[in-house]
Amino acid sequence: MKKRILSVILSATLVISMCAAVNAEYGSADDPLVSLSYITDTLLPEIYGKVDEKIDEKIKDLPTQEVQTQSTDLSYVPLQMNKGQKVEAVSGSIEVLLRRGTFKAVDPLGDHLINMTDGTEAGEGQTLTLQNLYVIARPDGRAILADADYCWIMVRGDYKIS
Repeated sequence: MKKRILSVILSATLVISMCAAVNAEYGSADDPLVSLSYITDTLLPEIYGKVDEKIDEKIKDLPTQEVQTQSTDLSYVPLQMNKGQKVEAVSGSIEVLLRRGTFKAVDPLGDHLINMTDGTEAGEGQTLTLQNLYVIARPDGRAILADADYCWIMVRGDYKIS
């Protein structure tokens, strides 16, 4: 009989211990598995650092040379430009139709860019008007500078993007 009482007591103790273990609150605010400060102060900066390193490696692999083309037909070529890029003539003159974005005139010699749409001229640093056709008469340093990301132009003639 004592064995039976002892085994009932041991069984009850085991059941109560298992219930307590199941109801324990692991990972709660009182007993976290990983602390928030570890995530924000250690883990995330480490991950961000590795991502930044990979991005920097990929950026270094991108070509930085000038893009130059030679057009043999009379059609316009649509081009996307990013802030800081400029389009200029390589040989002869080019026509540039400004489609989207903001642009400024580059005119180091003071010879101006010709606005064929309204018959005016644009000098150094002037903001250019969208949906207007500009002519760069010769390859003497005059250019059209993209002043925003995601700019679109249409160009005809021998040009280079730098």
